[in-house]
This record gives sequence, structure tokens and C-alpha cells, in this order.
Amino acid sequence: MHVFSDTIGIPCAFGDVGHGLVLFLAGYSLYRYIPRYLDYGILLMEAGCASALFGVLYGSFFGIENLLPVLWLSPMRDIRRFMGIAIGFGVVLVSAGLILNMINTWRSGERARALFGAGEAGAGAHFVRGMLRLHVLPFLEQGRFDRLLWACDLNFVRGEDSFVRAQWAGRPLVWQIYRQQEGAHWPKLEAFLDLYCAGLPAPAAGALRAFWLAWNREEGVAEAWPEFLAARETLAHHAQGWAQRMACADDLAGNLMLFGTKHI
Repeated sequence: MHVFSDTIGIPCAFGDVGHGLVLFLAGYSLYRYIPRYLDYGILLMEAGCASALFGVLYGSFFGIENLLPVLWLSPMRDIRRFMGIAIGFGVVLVSAGLILNMINTWRSGERARALFGAGEAGAGAHFVRGMLRLHVLPFLEQGRFDRLLWACDLNFVRGEDSFVRAQWAGRPLVWQIYRQQEGAHWPKLEAFLDLYCAGLPAPAAGALRAFWLAWNREEGVAEAWPEFLAARETLAHHAQGWAQRMACADDLAGNLMLFGTKHI
């Protein structure tokens, strides 16, 4: 699209036989004598040819409009028609770019982004597809974020701070851990799952572990979801018990003091 706009769109607004020839000669000089600027030379030659062509249609030669006959229109004498054509060209160009971007995004596998454009959605935007409703929320201060976690039946969180707050909320959760080089994050995730799944019935523990791992691998999520959803009542009860056990634990400062007194 950039090549099309540079070689057609700009010359259309800059149509002049003389100026087009100057651009062509400048591009040919780069193409012929400075090989490292070969691509720029080709682009200038293409733009120069297109500019000269539109100059013939406009009857313009170095801004002089009475040397050549007007074969199509004179931009200076028919400014309204010329502006209408320019605006129409811009609308077509932008629309074509949006459509091509949607097609390329769909073909790359990002179908939700292709349909919803979620990657560019701002706070307050919402999208609907079938029974799915997606609402984009703004960043919230800590108290409001906690209340949001409490109001949800299932929380998907990322990073450490949100992960801790989601545990305190006492609601079932799915954690997307930050990725680290050489897969260093996987042992951390597995270690937490070992602690968190302790005391869970085997089917629920297996469903939770399978879905968390699938979510972090970004594959197999659809296959792991049914069993995870079926265990939601068990996971909800477990999440409440986990939050209560955390509340009964000693605070970090106290634990550090106790550790120090035992080892010093």
C-alpha cells in the first residue's frame, strides 16, 4: 500500500511533466551511479514516470499550464473536482489497507484480533460475537481492582501483583506467569501448582493443572476447558479455603525475624 500511494497517490497530487522528469533523472542517477541507494532510485523513477503521466493529463509543465493541452482536468481551474477525486482516492486507499490488514491478521491465526481489533481497543470499548461479550476496562486503583476480583466467578490474571491479589480474593483463578529465558518460569509454575493443588480431589487437581499449563503454553486450551469448567464448584470452595489459610499465616516481617533468631 505504501508503494501504491507513493507511486500513484502522491504523483496524482504532484502531476507535472517537468517535475516528473526531474524525479526520474534523480532516480536514474541513484540507480546508475550509487548502487547502495538502488531501491530509492527505482522508487524515484517510478514516481517520476507517474508524475509525468499525470502532468500530461493535467497539461502542466513546470507549473505552466498553457504549453500543453489539458487531456483530463486542470487542478487549478477545477479545484473542487480535483479535491473530490483526491478525497475519494484516500477513502479507497485507507479502506483497502484496513481490509488487507484484516485478511493478513486472520491468515496469521489472530482471528479474534482480525474480527474485533482487540489489540487496538481502548478503555470503554466493547465487542459482541454471538453469546460472547468483551468489555475493555481501564486501569483501576488497588481497592477497585480488589472489588472487581471479588465480583468475578473466575479470574484470569498475569504477573505477580495481580496473582497475589487474585489469591486473596478467594475466587477460582488462572495465572499466566511471566515468561523467562530458557523456560525458567516453568519450575516456578509447577512448584506453585504442587502447593495449590494439595488437598484438592484428584480429578479437580488434574483439571486445574492441565488448564493452567495449556493456558501458559497457549495451546490445548479448548481441550482442557471442559474438565476445568466441570470442577468449578470444587475449585471455588478450594479458593476460599486457600485464602483463609493465607490469612492465618504469619506476616513476612515476622517470619524473617523468626528465621534470624534461629540461625544467628
